[in-house]
Amino acid sequence: EEFTFEIEHDLQLTCLQIDVWDSNTERGVGDALRTISKIHGFVGFKKFFRQVAQTAVRGPKDDFIGRLYVPLKEIPSDGFDDWRHLMNKHQKLKPGQIF
Repeated sequence: EEFTFEIEHDLQLTCLQIDVWDSNTERGVGDALRTISKIHGFVGFKKFFRQVAQTAVRGPKDDFIGRLYVPLKEIPSDGFDDWRHLMNKHQKLKPGQIF
């Protein structure tokens, strides 16, 4: 996707923050149970049952994957085309990247 932003602040001091989320499309426990045939292994079942329990109690919830901060002064006018490391909510490096 492409986005255009009007920047009203000093480019030398402003950062772009990108939060990456895994959108859970299940609307309820019934939707979650219909995906049971796609699960493989013990870890998969453990994650599945945790998700079903959370959905039953709180409703569907999206999962935070990571966050990226990019100082605007580092973004060339024609954009950039490289991998960037994701950080967790506490600004510690996560084992993930975004392109």
